[in-house]
Formats: sequence, structure tokens, C-alpha cells
Amino acid sequence: MRAFSYLLDTSKHPRADEFWGDETQSGHFDERFKGLREIGYESPQELNIWCECYLNRLQWRRLKTMLRMKRHRKAAQPVTISINQDAYKILKGVADKEGCTLSEAIEILHKD
Repeated sequence: MRAFSYLLDTSKHPRADEFWGDETQSGHFDERFKGLREIGYESPQELNIWCECYLNRLQWRRLKTMLRMKRHRKAAQPVTISINQDAYKILKGVADKEGCTLSEAIEILHKD
């Protein structure tokens, strides 16, 4: 779970105070993260409740921004596939005819 990992990473980072502010100096900080570790990766609902209890508005925004950026980066990454020669010839023909890439040819064929 990305949010869980991000929160734990920020707690261990040498510049943790940039995310957590003065809270890193308080004794409650370690207790708070003990509770987060107990929740673990298994329960998004409990993690959400933990975040609502312990994150301020700025920290929530940073967490949501990080998740959005990771989702966007993941969606933009290319994927490699293997196809047979006949499928390649069909895609190549559509791509040449339309003046587009093979990926765009797949999208064109999917729309039809």
C-alpha cells in the first residue's frame, strides 16, 4: 500500500520534520507510528481512520498529491507485449495507413 509506505518513509527520513513539523520532537510521535505499524498493509479503512486522526490538512494534501503523482507515473509507463507476425502485420498496416504508432493503431482498432 503506497500510502502506508509513504507515511513510514517520512517518519524515518532525515528531514522528517519537513513533513511532520515539530511533532517529530514529541514523545507521541513514536507512539503514533507504533499504531500505524500495527495497522499494516491489510486495512485501508483503518489506515484512513489513522490518517484522519493524526494528519493535519497540509499532511493530508501532501499524501494525496504523492498518491496522485504515483498513479499518474504508473499509468504513463509503457508496457511491452509479444505478438505473432500476423498480428504485427495487421497493426503495422493500420499504423502506416493512419500515420500513427502501433499503440495508437491498437486504440483505433479497439474503437471500431
